Amino acid sequence: MARTSRTITTEPRPPRRRLGASFILIEHMLATSITLPIEMMRAAESAAVVRDRNAVRLNIAAAAVSREPVPTRAGFRLQPDLAIDEIAHTDMVILPALWRNPRPIVRQNPQLVEWLQRLHTKGCILIAVGTGACFLAEAGLLDGKPATTPLFEPVRARLSQRAAEAPVLHHPGE
Repeated sequence: MARTSRTITTEPRPPRRRLGASFILIEHMLATSITLPIEMMRAAESAAVVRDRNAVRLNIAAAAVSREPVPTRAGFRLQPDLAIDEIAHTDMVILPALWRNPRPIVRQNPQLVEWLQRLHTKGCILIAVGTGACFLAEAGLLDGKPATTPLFEPVRARLSQRAAEAPVLHHPGE
């Protein structure tokens, strides 16, 4: 039988599980589409730890196609922690919203699209903020699935083509 007090126990502690969250940095991204989700996840982590000291902890990293600083629409650069090809495993990927028409940026990043396809086959959770959904559509991961976006009509039409069997994409306020 283990002896315990409020702060000491003779039983081994269970290992703390860490949940990997890779936030993608990409040219012309809206910085708040990454910073706000990070703040929300950290707040949820703090609340969980208050209730249970052994709660799952987050391992958050910023990743990009390369380790070069990434210019944002706000005019400053963000430094990735890792290049996507350095990530052996992550539990989730969060894609940022892009400024205006995302199609040129999506077309310029086939390596990211292929990486998302590979992670999807491994069961990784893929999350897109706003126009970041265009990366998932380009990867074929929205084919036949419902999706929503606040995009302007040409991009909505392209996403609707990728999700041909799914309900029509909705615009907020419709």
